[in-house]
Amino acid sequence: MFFDSHVHSYVSPDSEMHPEEAVAALKKMGLGIAFTEHADYATHEEADPDATDAPRGIGDFVVDFERYPKEYEKFRGEGVMLGLEFGLTKAYAKLNEKIANSYDYDFILGGVHCIDGVEIYHASKGLLPNEPITQQMTSDDTETVMNCIQQYLKYSREMVEFNGNFYDSFAHMAYFARYAPKPSELCVYENFRREIDALLKAIAERELAFEINTYRYKNYPSAAHEMLKCCRSFKRLGGKYCTFGSDAHKVSNLGRNIDDAIYIARESGLIPVYFKERKPIRCE
Repeated sequence: MFFDSHVHSYVSPDSEMHPEEAVAALKKMGLGIAFTEHADYATHEEADPDATDAPRGIGDFVVDFERYPKEYEKFRGEGVMLGLEFGLTKAYAKLNEKIANSYDYDFILGGVHCIDGVEIYHASKGLLPNEPITQQMTSDDTETVMNCIQQYLKYSREMVEFNGNFYDSFAHMAYFARYAPKPSELCVYENFRREIDALLKAIAERELAFEINTYRYKNYPSAAHEMLKCCRSFKRLGGKYCTFGSDAHKVSNLGRNIDDAIYIARESGLIPVYFKERKPIRCE
């Protein structure tokens, strides 16, 4: 069974999807599910006081721990796993690891949503207009935007190296490309081969899985093609496992483009897995 291992439901602040409908929809598609509810901290008292990359101006963006996983335990079983998605930062590395180990979760995702404390989504919407990163990201100058992408990839590698192995798979490497105004002509492997390979090597060296994220966005039509290049490079650099993730927040997006992910895994030689009790299990 293949799994959609990146799903957000109504215990996360940006989804209204009920777990019952998510489980039923994916079961009908013949897929398993791993709930990966948000855990992005910005104002928690346990922040590292010496770190400068705590997200600014947006507040905490976290799952309702009063309801999850207690309320979701009844769904857990064959084909249904419970997990979390952390935004990786230096400021909250210790807190994130503490929370990840506070319950017997099946699966932990780690991803990068910020550059230098600026959340990429919020920057793209103009909500942090005075931040230099926002101005660089939304610039009309191609070189400026490319420099911003380089910063994102470099910071992502640093976060993989800094945060150790408290998580199981690295999520949505092309997160920046979802929201940057000009990614279709810029966010290609050839433009950032050095930075992408350094990030992929760091993921492989820590024996983490690499997520084939199947989210598709209008301003990045070549996403699947570029993902295949990255997965081939990940394999060449020592990577072994991949997970599939739709990053769905509503039923209509569950399991989207799963056939593309299966093809990419096959063509790149990576082993598709899901995680149960924090251990990889081959999808068959």
